[in-house]
Amino acid sequence: MRFTKRALKSRFFQRLLSWFAGNYLRLVLRTASWEQDYDPEARALLESGRSYIGTFWHGRMMIMLNARLNDGPFHILISGHSDGRLISDAIKPLGVTTVVGSSSKGALGALRDLKKVLDRKEPVAITPDGPRGPRMRVKPGIIKIAQKTGLPIVPVTGAARRRRVLNSWDRFQFVLPFSRVVLFAANPMTVPRDADAHTLEYLRLALEDTLNGLTAVADQRMDHPLTMPAPPGAKPKGRRA
Repeated sequence: MRFTKRALKSRFFQRLLSWFAGNYLRLVLRTASWEQDYDPEARALLESGRSYIGTFWHGRMMIMLNARLNDGPFHILISGHSDGRLISDAIKPLGVTTVVGSSSKGALGALRDLKKVLDRKEPVAITPDGPRGPRMRVKPGIIKIAQKTGLPIVPVTGAARRRRVLNSWDRFQFVLPFSRVVLFAANPMTVPRDADAHTLEYLRLALEDTLNGLTAVADQRMDHPLTMPAPPGAKPKGRRA
């Protein structure tokens, strides 16, 4: 049993798993039918090549791999845990690079992780309920990062017709090949640099409501039951990915 656990955690097995995952993702990207229903301002920003902070729920990560609108550099903040490394290896061939870090460290810690990317004025993505939840609840870090950098936040979400919903803390949406997928992007949100604590909390809740509202519309578009957020005050449960 111990040998099996060590083998599963070995770098060789992780590389093998990421190879299979990467090829599966490419299969989904090539066979799925993708529909983008984007707010005009969001579309213009995503097409521009300018820097922004894309944000989507952790459970929709697989759907979001086809959300960008240009082939320029793009980065996702992800943890250094083994699950994070596996995801990093799997999506690298798709032209998406990762920044090792974690939004759970707070705004200053995440900013240090993202500094090189932000200095190059390249877009980044952050899952505001990652890496461990609670599901579909925005943590303050992303709002503070937007405040300190002056970058707009673009809320993005989506849903797939053919999918499997995993029994994980984030209700991960596992997309099946040849699926129809719809993507939504809302009007970009800016955070004033001089915003006080009350305003920051207001914007945090506004972002959470926007993402949850968009996600509900996406699920309804695909005739799926709604994915509900974790109850208010729920504690983190997920693994670090």
